[in-house]
Amino acid sequence: MHRRGRTRVGGDISLAFQGGEPTLAGLEFFRLATRLARRLAPGQTVRWSLQTNGLLLDDEWCRFLAEERFLVGWSLDGPARLHDAYRRDRQGRGSHKVVVGALRPMQQHGVEVNVLVAVHAENTAYPLEVYHHLRGLGARHLQFIPVVEREASGPEQALGLRLGAPESAGRRRTPWSVPPEAYGEFLVRVFDE
Repeated sequence: MHRRGRTRVGGDISLAFQGGEPTLAGLEFFRLATRLARRLAPGQTVRWSLQTNGLLLDDEWCRFLAEERFLVGWSLDGPARLHDAYRRDRQGRGSHKVVVGALRPMQQHGVEVNVLVAVHAENTAYPLEVYHHLRGLGARHLQFIPVVEREASGPEQALGLRLGAPESAGRRRTPWSVPPEAYGEFLVRVFDE
């Protein structure tokens, strides 16, 4: 089908915003993106997703996310002592309380939420505590992502980098990375529960 010189391609369109903190672009950016998508892809379904820690989400944001049917990947690594091990603000304070506070407005507005759990050295020994904490918050969809990072060496260190390319053989895993066996055991225990 041709419209104004454009060919319509069938199927859905998926647009995902992640990396860093996408909500820093501001709500007006996302409003413009959804308007443009409707104009440039008439008749097609656009599936939106956003990965965030939720710190900037207020009622206005949540209304928008619900209206536009965004799937929100929300980062939370378990109860405060486990989440806060690596998720701290600029003053060094744990972010658990604020991050959990962002869930309530999303739930109240009916935003679809997928919890993204970074499995790391601190929470890997507590799979059921992590699982029950998240379920207690009302989480229905959980995604467990292994943290595996390698220390920098050679030229990377000379540039002042702390982390090296993950595929580099022979580099030591960082102390906060999850060993493969521990990650597997974490998943098995959650699945069995």
